[in-house]
Amino acid sequence: MTRCHGRCAVTGVLSFSLLAVAGRAAGQEADRFTFYGVARPRGPATPSELRMHHPLRLLELCQKVKAGSLDRLRVEPLVGGRGILDALLAMDLDALYVKLTGPATAGTARSQNSPWHQILTDGETAPLPQPDPPAPLDFGDLATGDTHTRALRVTALADGMVEARIPPDSPFQVMSMTVQDGVILELPMRDRGLLRPGAHVKRVRAPEIARQQAPWQLPVRAGQDVDVVVGLPVGAAVPSGGNISSVITVGDPLGGAWRQDVPILAVPALKGDIRVTVATPEPLLDLVADAYYNPNVPYTFVLPLLVSYPNPAVTVQGTVQPLSLPPGVSMPSFSFFLAPNQTLDLSFTMSIDRSAAAYTQQEVLRQFSIRVSYRTLAPPLASRAEDLNLAFTLYPGSQSWSTSAKVGGVQCEESVYLFATGETTRSGWCDNRNAYTAKVLADGTLVLPKVVYDIFSMGWFDGPVFSSSTVTIPYFQQHYLFVREQPFLVGWTKF
Repeated sequence: MTRCHGRCAVTGVLSFSLLAVAGRAAGQEADRFTFYGVARPRGPATPSELRMHHPLRLLELCQKVKAGSLDRLRVEPLVGGRGILDALLAMDLDALYVKLTGPATAGTARSQNSPWHQILTDGETAPLPQPDPPAPLDFGDLATGDTHTRALRVTALADGMVEARIPPDSPFQVMSMTVQDGVILELPMRDRGLLRPGAHVKRVRAPEIARQQAPWQLPVRAGQDVDVVVGLPVGAAVPSGGNISSVITVGDPLGGAWRQDVPILAVPALKGDIRVTVATPEPLLDLVADAYYNPNVPYTFVLPLLVSYPNPAVTVQGTVQPLSLPPGVSMPSFSFFLAPNQTLDLSFTMSIDRSAAAYTQQEVLRQFSIRVSYRTLAPPLASRAEDLNLAFTLYPGSQSWSTSAKVGGVQCEESVYLFATGETTRSGWCDNRNAYTAKVLADGTLVLPKVVYDIFSMGWFDGPVFSSSTVTIPYFQQHYLFVREQPFLVGWTKF
């Protein structure tokens, strides 16, 4: 197992602390010291990041849906689907919000479970809601020697562990397992080895923990995305007849609090046929909408597609064409030739009409499929068509920052989520692991001073204490492209 240590270094987040001691030993009650955090900008927030770092904001959105002031279709993909939103709307959301943000009841300890875990369980008084059933993993026709893989994304419903399990008699295996951080990183793209001012960035999801071998278990928090890659080991024998479909179970291996059973669909290929390895390195695409654009110019993105190694080793001619696309999404049809033992990059550009729902209704998983057909040009004559089931999610133009620091038994975190409209949501918490009370003033600057200004009051061994607010800042709307590239500076002063 490989753990992503030093998350701050990976995400461009730099944290450091400064301790000012005024004639007392560090960490004593009534000490006054300040510790700091600096966060570099990140990509647009994913629903997973909102669930893990801005749960109170999602709770507020659910309150608006319940009040009839917000369309539920905008909130369903953020909370995890229709079934989960239905369960949330059945709760007393006002009382739940007060329970999460108000002072702790005298004589009781605060829950150590994450806020999203507490929200899903109605303040830990109800069972977890049932998620919407995921789409099957469809491998189509398979032959011995194929190396196809499919990616499955599941959202954890509770704090604890997650396990991926396939029956031992299945030819399919888990190839890798990754718990996502929830953050979209912005990696500078180099031009001839040099970074140019204002250069474009490549956005990728940040992993937190990854496994490349069994046991397929990893720690998770409620609301966190888990990516599981399923495939056939190299050289795996595929039965010549019958059905080799299977099922993968992903869920809580300890308490059994939640689980999802996802069908794996596959059919053995006929003997004497032609077979080409068709691979899509990114079957689940995270797309980011432009901050500014011409509505008459379609939004475009690149779909990675590789074909390689005809079996038997002969030259084939093929075509790539759309099979099923969401309304407003288009792609070209084109031909290719593939020689024996050759790998060919067929990545191509797809377009989205900006007036279509696929663009205007964002943060929704859009499934689509393409067909790759090919045939031999000489004996043995054979042909085949393979259908690839893919999906993309288009996120709106936004930016987020997050930083944390710990000193003297006090740990704090602050996050900011900025929309291009100027709407700014900030969330923070502090935790006091000391046998004395602590009061912390959080003071944060993002170009403008006092973007964050909060006071956290905590008792003995108290916390985490949460705070959240949403405001619209006209300056951020007017200078969004400038602000989104600036650092976020936070100072926490403990009294």
